[in-house]
Amino acid sequence: MTKAAKPGVTLLELNDVCKQSLTKGLMDLGFISHPNELSKYYYHSVSHFLGLDTHDVGQTMTYRLVEGNVITNEPGLYIAEKNLGIRIETDLLITKDGCEDLAFQIMKTTEEIEAFMNQN
Repeated sequence: MTKAAKPGVTLLELNDVCKQSLTKGLMDLGFISHPNELSKYYYHSVSHFLGLDTHDVGQTMTYRLVEGNVITNEPGLYIAEKNLGIRIETDLLITKDGCEDLAFQIMKTTEEIEAFMNQN
């Protein structure tokens, strides 16, 4: 979703990008066999506005992003049969040509997280 976040794009469009990626991954792993099964594991949207309040109000899913907007990037998958939930959030500043990850220093990859968890 980060590559798609830029001025002119809506949160609804970003959610569609996220859903396509999650659907492909879940199908490749054999968790689902059809795209309409995604909602079994993906319960919420990928983003919301971030500002003075944790969840800024007043903006809609069809509002076109502009330079200076700050949004979250937080896709989440919840696989009940594996007792597993995955949700790693970062925050994005919409820039003139794309976006900047405001939480770039936080671990996000499988390798980074597993290395941290195995430190003891």
